[in-house]
Amino acid sequence: QIRLTCDVRTLPHQSDDYLRDELDKILEGIPGVEYSIDYMAVPNSSPFETELMTSLHEATKKAVDREDVQFVPAISTGFTDSRFTRPLGVTTYGFSGSHPDDDPMLSKAHGTDESVGIKSLVSGTKVMLHLAYDMLAEK
Repeated sequence: QIRLTCDVRTLPHQSDDYLRDELDKILEGIPGVEYSIDYMAVPNSSPFETELMTSLHEATKKAVDREDVQFVPAISTGFTDSRFTRPLGVTTYGFSGSHPDDDPMLSKAHGTDESVGIKSLVSGTKVMLHLAYDMLAEK
């Protein structure tokens, strides 16, 4: 008997039924194979064009003193707390405020010698301050 554990990260439109169908296709014709899914985190995403994203974009441009900052929607392969907040209707993005001119080799998250570049630490703090002011100040 062999036990194999796979950590599969599905996309937001892929359900546990989709995963089972794909596993069935892969394992078809192999005798004696059984599997079970122990845990399935529900894949999720937030819309890209929101008031929060607009504010985040403007805050970033102010923080790094550049107008040419562009955001591109992406999906993270890791787990985040968004799996708890999005089902509650909270628009949630993974965002750190890294400075575009900082050396990407200085940002080592979740590993040995975890670190962040000084420019990114400063710009990330500025982004959050600009964002808080924009989202919370009386208008």
